[in-house]
Amino acid sequence: MATTTFYTDTTQAMSLERNQPFIIKKTIDLSLSVTAGTTDTITALNIPKGVFVHKVGVHVVTVSTGTADIDSVGDGDDPNGWIDADIELTSTANNSIISIPTDAYPVLGGKLYLVADTIDLLMKTAVTTNGTIEVWALCHMMDNLYSA
Repeated sequence: MATTTFYTDTTQAMSLERNQPFIIKKTIDLSLSVTAGTTDTITALNIPKGVFVHKVGVHVVTVSTGTADIDSVGDGDDPNGWIDADIELTSTANNSIISIPTDAYPVLGGKLYLVADTIDLLMKTAVTTNGTIEVWALCHMMDNLYSA
């Protein structure tokens, strides 16, 4: 099982003002990986200390011609805490999935990250060599005490 990080957009724009909502978003170009295959983990988003994440979503921008799917979306504590459902990368462009109230963190209303962490994608099947996805998180900086 490998952990990889690869992006087309390397900026992660956000406003870290207290109590202001913001979105962290990355575009991931799967063709930039060597191979993203079964049980590989893709590091998608960096979540700073003190950020409360409400929801996480994945949007398929361009489909993959391989056979890969995403098994789940989670973090360092729970690999399927945000989205515990398969995300097909090979069927339809402009396909989106967001965390729902039955997933582990959304059922609690979200998660406060008391330490910095990452939102990760756990790959499910085979290998993909192309395709583009966007991963996003709806967040709040809860208190500047947490960000110090």
